[in-house]
Amino acid sequence: PFHSGHAYHIKETKRLTHCDALIVLMSGNYVQRGEISIFNKMLRAKQAIFAGADLVLEIPSPFVLQSASVFAAQSLKILSSIPDFQILSFGSSLPIEKLQSILNFEQRYNIQENTLKNIRSGFAYPKAYSEAMQQINNQIHLISNDLLAIEYMRWINKLNLDCKCLAIQRIGTSHDEMSINPKYLSGKKLRTLLKNNDKKALKYLNSNYPKNLFNQIVRVNKTKLNDLLTYKL
Repeated sequence: PFHSGHAYHIKETKRLTHCDALIVLMSGNYVQRGEISIFNKMLRAKQAIFAGADLVLEIPSPFVLQSASVFAAQSLKILSSIPDFQILSFGSSLPIEKLQSILNFEQRYNIQENTLKNIRSGFAYPKAYSEAMQQINNQIHLISNDLLAIEYMRWINKLNLDCKCLAIQRIGTSHDEMSINPKYLSGKKLRTLLKNNDKKALKYLNSNYPKNLFNQIVRVNKTKLNDLLTYKL
């Protein structure tokens, strides 16, 4: 779900770039984990607009449900079709300089070949890539956002795009961490709280939303719930 960490990302991007317009490119009703989004795409788009985005575009689901490489490539093809697209902003635990050095390291030691070997052994891509990296240098530890950031940078080079990268430092908990931070939760922890009907989740969904938007977040649509129950039966 769109949460306080995403709102922070938008705010920081605008502060650091002084951009004329900010476009959010996001998945639709299906997310990269292969699951149905906990909030529908229209509600999440409204949340992004309220948080400061000027336009929200959707990455088609066939591209969302692929590897980080496909996700990054197709995202950049969409964005590069927009006139005056100049800066790609993404979240990462590492600064741009460190990400670039990892990308250079990967190319020097042919990490992709070892990654493919690990995939054939049964690893998912993120684990396969991380293992391939650590086989050469066990000091490199990457989280999912870092892997996607590296793919963005790789595809900017492959597509020969004239745009800069901006890495917004992740704050609070990591993507899959289950602990509670006073201001920022991981997406996984927030989904767990929402599924358990835990009211602590609401403060991380930005209670400053206009009342009609906030009501859409907390309201249960009984008609749709009945449809789900009928489908289950």
